Amino acid sequence: MGFQGDLRVVGSVSEARACMENTGTFTDTNYYRTPDLIVSDFRLSGPTALEFIRWLRNTKFSALPVVIFSGTVRPSELPRLNEMGVKEVIYKNPDVTLLAARLEAMLPHVLMGLFTIGIVSYAA
Repeated sequence: MGFQGDLRVVGSVSEARACMENTGTFTDTNYYRTPDLIVSDFRLSGPTALEFIRWLRNTKFSALPVVIFSGTVRPSELPRLNEMGVKEVIYKNPDVTLLAARLEAMLPHVLMGLFTIGIVSYAA
C-alpha cells in the first residue's frame, strides 16, 4: 500500500477516548498525537462505535474523519452513520489486499494531501 505514517491500535472505546484525550496510559503526546483519521469496527462489545462517534462529535476532535469497518452494517443504518459524519463504510473481506486498495483509494480524498497519517483503530 505504500503507507508512511503512524498507526495506533487500542482495544476498546474507553481506550480510544483515553488515547484521544492523552489520559491514563496514553499521556505521551509525542507518541499519541491527534490522528488524522479514525477507523473503527462497527459492532463492539461494551460501548458501541456509535457511542464513540457521538462522543467524538462533541469534542475538539469533532472534525476528524471516521471510517467504519464492518461486516454487519445494514443499509438501513447508513443514513444514521452519514448524519454522524462517517466518511466511509468498508465491509469486511477476508482478502486484505482488497481492504488495502479501498483505504489507499480513499485516503487522498479524506486527508486532502496530509503527509503524516495517524489512525486510531479499535476492535472487539
